[in-house]
Amino acid sequence: MGLFKGLKTSGVTSETPQNLMLGAGTYYKNLVYDKETDSWTGEILAATSGGGKFSYVPSVLNIEVDGASVKVKGLTVKVGEEASIEANVIELKPGIIKAAIIGKDSTSEIEGFRLIEPKANIEGDDYLDNIAFVGFLATNEPIIIIMGNALCTSGFELSGKNKENAQIPIKFESHAAFDEDTDHSVLPVKIYMPETKQAESAVVSAASATKNSSYEEDEV
Repeated sequence: MGLFKGLKTSGVTSETPQNLMLGAGTYYKNLVYDKETDSWTGEILAATSGGGKFSYVPSVLNIEVDGASVKVKGLTVKVGEEASIEANVIELKPGIIKAAIIGKDSTSEIEGFRLIEPKANIEGDDYLDNIAFVGFLATNEPIIIIMGNALCTSGFELSGKNKENAQIPIKFESHAAFDEDTDHSVLPVKIYMPETKQAESAVVSAASATKNSSYEEDEV
């Protein structure tokens, strides 16, 4: 039976309940943390139905070397990245429509109506300072993902069905700032995870387990 010693039949641990995310989360625009008041301020993007998703994908280049028929460690280099947030919103807010069509407010010739029209060019104020996703773990602690310089790239698609509310799928993509001090090889994406005693304990245990190992692993 020594062949199976140390192996588990499941990945469940005592920390598993604290690492589960529940619910669809909330989407904000221009979410900012104020250190003086120790609080967050921002505007809720809209109510959603069917949730949404955050996606971060690094672009990598596998350098080909004569004689190597497989990918070789150290010869894969990062050459870029993409980050986006998608949500199925159910509120037809003017701000949502303007962002989706890259539009502007115009003067309505019909009394009682607000007129929104597409623009020919993308301007600086078409980018949100940031768009953020806030989800909650089973411990009721938040996980916060903030994506800077967000531009809506999905367009505007609206369809209605009998006995169903309309959903507007929207997608925002992150962009690096256009200034000399910005590293244009990475996107302004921040992921905030709560520091918990369970997490600290797990790191200490992992460090102790590998202390006498012939190799070291980076923290995940």
